[in-house]
Amino acid sequence: LDAFGSAPQQFLWGNYLWFGTPDLCYDLNQPLEISLGLSQPIVTNVTSPFPLKYTVVYLNFSTPFYIDVKLAYENYIHLGLCLPKSCKADLIRKSTDNYFEKSEFGMQRNFQLKLKTVAIKTPHFSWKFLTQTGNILLSALLFTVIFLKIFAEIIYKSKENRKLLLFLPYNSDSILTFSQTEKSPLWIAFISCFRFQDNYQTVMSFENANGRNSKIFTSLAGMRTIVCLWVTVFHVYYYSFNFISNIMIVMARLEDFAVQPVTQAVFYVDVFFTISSFLLVYNFLTDGKQMENILKNKFWQNVKMFARLLLQRYMR
Repeated sequence: LDAFGSAPQQFLWGNYLWFGTPDLCYDLNQPLEISLGLSQPIVTNVTSPFPLKYTVVYLNFSTPFYIDVKLAYENYIHLGLCLPKSCKADLIRKSTDNYFEKSEFGMQRNFQLKLKTVAIKTPHFSWKFLTQTGNILLSALLFTVIFLKIFAEIIYKSKENRKLLLFLPYNSDSILTFSQTEKSPLWIAFISCFRFQDNYQTVMSFENANGRNSKIFTSLAGMRTIVCLWVTVFHVYYYSFNFISNIMIVMARLEDFAVQPVTQAVFYVDVFFTISSFLLVYNFLTDGKQMENILKNKFWQNVKMFARLLLQRYMR
């Protein structure tokens, strides 16, 4: 083994990604083109006499000195090495285990690290990635949304054509069926929600004549409340790790399918702040009385009002 993968200084605080740079490894196969290095090609364009590959070795470790500010749910060190392409996985595993069994690594002796190889991988793109469950669900979701959008566009064009028939200069009994006040079925109203042009115009408009805006912003406010409660439940689980002695029981319960959405709440914190800021700006701009006060006030009065609103928002 070479010294391509090195231990970071923040190991005690949870940094167990001992990666080297893959580009530096592949640079030994095909040197990077650097114009400033043309004056010394012998130094900057050195190539390896044999082809190399970037390999990641996963090591299970244990140490009495390990400190992690987060929950240490994965005790694996990711070691990045630049090795010859001819090296097989079994040979790399055997050589790695023999090296760490001798405790020749200085950091291993200092922190009393016990290391054991558990897996070896060569990072590369594989088409198996597309067959994973998450990608299949994402593809199905995208296909469904695109299909509903196309269907919504067809329904919209059909409604427009029916409206034109009302103004044709001929009499027909069938015209009576094309009433402008005809209420669409529920499934048509649902599919029409996927017409993005209407949604964009509704959100960007401050007119509430048709009542659709009020429904949309009421829904956004409801989504904000749901996300807020969602994140709150996640924090209850997260901070309970500091007070529960048997953390494994909690981790086992979090593996339950019904609780999986709770663990995904961390990704929706930004969604909460985005919706909240959008509603805040919308409510501010639609408050006619407040806008009149802003026009009447002087500059410093508006500055004080802005500071007061900002402080109120911060306290909330």
